Amino acid sequence: MKKAVIYTKLSSKTGLDHDGQREKLIAKFGKEYKIVGEGHDVGERHKHGQDRTGLKTLLEDAATGQFDVLLCTDASRLLGSISPEIIGAIQKAGVQIVTTDGTEIGFADLVAHTLIKQMPKTVQEDQSQRIKRGIRASKLGGKRKRQPPQK
Repeated sequence: MKKAVIYTKLSSKTGLDHDGQREKLIAKFGKEYKIVGEGHDVGERHKHGQDRTGLKTLLEDAATGQFDVLLCTDASRLLGSISPEIIGAIQKAGVQIVTTDGTEIGFADLVAHTLIKQMPKTVQEDQSQRIKRGIRASKLGGKRKRQPPQK
């Protein structure tokens, strides 16, 4: 029987609290996996760069072989504002991630999700730079000097 941990994340005042998520995970996976620990975090979806100490602690345990599977109620609990550091730790630990709907989240899924979330920000920053260059050019009397795109 594979060893697993439960990860819960409270993202708002609505929805399942930590205990509700925990109960749902135990009901779904309690007979399939040996539950050896749990961790949780609190944070809002829109808040970037949140601490995620509960997840980081679990991943440190995974790196030492304390468990094989990380269980969470749904992908959004895990993937919201996930950092490259956490993605790397998941890959290094070789942890299997499973949600209550049976979805298995792999390394490629984590990277794709991060890239997709980054795209609007990148496009917005590019548009902002173009607008600033246009404003500077108009202040110089309409003489536009073509500048290479900034990275």
